[in-house]
Amino acid sequence: MASAPDSIKAAESRLDTAKFGLADMKNPKRALSGLLNAVVFARMVTFALQNMRNEVDGFAAWYDPIVAELKNDQLMKFFWNLRTEIEKKAEPVAQRGMRIGKLNTNEIYNLPRPPGAVGFFIGDPTGGSGWNVRAPDGTTEKYYIDPPPAWGVAAVVTLKGVPVEFKDVPATELVERYLDRMQGIIEGAKAKFASGVKT
Repeated sequence: MASAPDSIKAAESRLDTAKFGLADMKNPKRALSGLLNAVVFARMVTFALQNMRNEVDGFAAWYDPIVAELKNDQLMKFFWNLRTEIEKKAEPVAQRGMRIGKLNTNEIYNLPRPPGAVGFFIGDPTGGSGWNVRAPDGTTEKYYIDPPPAWGVAAVVTLKGVPVEFKDVPATELVERYLDRMQGIIEGAKAKFASGVKT
């Protein structure tokens, strides 16, 4: 067990790590690993806070209603269970995809092309787009570009098994909501038990 200041600092540390995972999710090459880290470390926020349960008067009266709210919130309950799936099951919890806002394929022909370009690709496994370039030896390499902003091309990760009302919402947005909720719980703990805790 730990004091309120120690528990709150530990919770903030876990949340900082979860936010680092969220930032990674915005990099297509690290999107899935970022998701896993964000979900696992965000769940540790509540574990850290529970360390003060037997050290602080009134903890159960404050915390038990929060747990009830989290269980009644479909998105929070989903993330609560997702952490268990990540740690105990082998099935993938997310999938990659591409979102394209507006694209006229004729616009591809107006893009600058490197020598040897033989075709254009959008959304490879890393989320990148660009030209396939044939080398003199006949091999093909990828030449990445930033698609025109007007195309609205973005690599997205979506969560499997998410409540139906969130099925088309990018995982980054849902994880951000989850982390915001955890931040709110930490702020509530600070206000209730350790308003002098410095972060």
